[in-house]
Amino acid sequence: MSTVTLDFVRIEMKLDGVNWTDVTADVVGAQGISFNYGISGHGPVDRYASGGKLNFVMDNSQSNSGAVLGYYNPRHDNCRSGFTLGCLTRVVLAAGTYYGEEEYSDLYYGAPWYKFHGKITSITVDSASYGERRSRVEVNDFVYEMGRQKMNLLDVQLTRRSDLFFGDIIGNMTTAPTSTTYSQGQETFTYAADDLRDERNTALGAAQKCVNSEFGYFYIKGDAGGGDHLVFEDRHHRVNSDPVSDLSNSNTVYPATLFSIEEVYNRVLTTAYPREIGVSAETLFTLQKALSIPAGGTAIIRGRYSDPDQRTDRIGGVGMITPVISTDYKFGSTEGPTIEDLNAYLTIAATYGGNEVEYSLINTFGSGGYLNLLRARGTAIRIYEPVVATSENAASQASYGVREYALTLPYQTDPLTAKDFGDVTVAAYAQPIKYLDGVSVVAKSGTVLNQIVGLEPGHRVTLLNSDMGLDDDFFINSIRIDILPGSILKATYGLRIAASDLVWLLGQTSYGELGTTTVLGA
Repeated sequence: MSTVTLDFVRIEMKLDGVNWTDVTADVVGAQGISFNYGISGHGPVDRYASGGKLNFVMDNSQSNSGAVLGYYNPRHDNCRSGFTLGCLTRVVLAAGTYYGEEEYSDLYYGAPWYKFHGKITSITVDSASYGERRSRVEVNDFVYEMGRQKMNLLDVQLTRRSDLFFGDIIGNMTTAPTSTTYSQGQETFTYAADDLRDERNTALGAAQKCVNSEFGYFYIKGDAGGGDHLVFEDRHHRVNSDPVSDLSNSNTVYPATLFSIEEVYNRVLTTAYPREIGVSAETLFTLQKALSIPAGGTAIIRGRYSDPDQRTDRIGGVGMITPVISTDYKFGSTEGPTIEDLNAYLTIAATYGGNEVEYSLINTFGSGGYLNLLRARGTAIRIYEPVVATSENAASQASYGVREYALTLPYQTDPLTAKDFGDVTVAAYAQPIKYLDGVSVVAKSGTVLNQIVGLEPGHRVTLLNSDMGLDDDFFINSIRIDILPGSILKATYGLRIAASDLVWLLGQTSYGELGTTTVLGA
């Protein structure tokens, strides 16, 4: 049997910002192409995507398609138009019908599968005089953007279902994924986003809080519609999923099966965060020093909410009040706490978020003035005295000692619900579980190749290997694809055993037995 060659692998770039251009002819195949994406790890809170990366090398010599030196050097006069940091880039694999092996030279025909999508974040150009005249390109996926963008004036969300709140977080960003799929969440958060701080919390951090409090997952996957597909799973989603593929074949390379005591948790401390809501409006922000605004000038400033009883403590706020003249702001011709003779000449607009306010202040007077008072009033949301619930498994502790795990649920306010989450975690992790990380498949036939093309994070797969005692289902957490010299495709999967996700619902054969694999309450 011959080795499959991948004549249908493409690297495409949006060089003009609108249309996709195939640049594969200038990719140095001998250097290979590699990319990875998905969820790293398999522990109780390994539920959110890590940043995905794509690496490949471009021909920067005169033998490239532009026939000029410096075609892929952003600082060179000959640089290809649009090739720069931030350029959208994707990997396309063809999926579909396989026609023959020796006889048809391993040809495949079918629809494209967009396996990876992101922006160029790094370009390393070799020396034109003494180097190989190569440009080494790194591309990061949407998760990189989530980790880079700070939250910006997102309102406190009241009685908000987890998937809707996840959408609020993504909608707060200035960029968006190509497509999304959000399953309906099981949790409705009484309060959400009140604990975010715009000066430090990113969209990725906010999404992690949301997913942990739902006990779901989120990740990026490829698809047939352009890739860059953002998925949110509720905690019941995987219970109802069926295997999509059997990876048990002669092309599969198994790592050693690891049973580690470091993966055993038999005492889980789960923290819930009750809120205290103010009974009336309080001052959550006060300008501490008069602000000078020149004639016709505009000042844009932000104020962070803090507890009026303890000004060093940041808090959230709801029901913010539109600024009232003389009560919430004073504008005067001279500096002084009571001076407000120019109030009529100040145009003020306040944009309230859940933890900050942004003011736009315009002085319409013919000379400069002083903002002598500015404050924001609303109802305070305080997080006081977190409650910790304990879940234990005595039999596991007798066998392995006490193995403790701290589980934090930022948007769970009910300690009893938190206890349910802890019980489920103990049920899944009190005994050693099979840990397979790095299961690899090399495409040596058309069937295997098409299997690799379509498998994505979140898919449930079967592994059967009697020599290793394997007869289990796993969920794909992460994927690494290496397109090796000679156009050989190798896929490596990070897996999470399905048993750790299938303890939520009754009535599911083999993993829904009450008291054995299913825990009531969650």
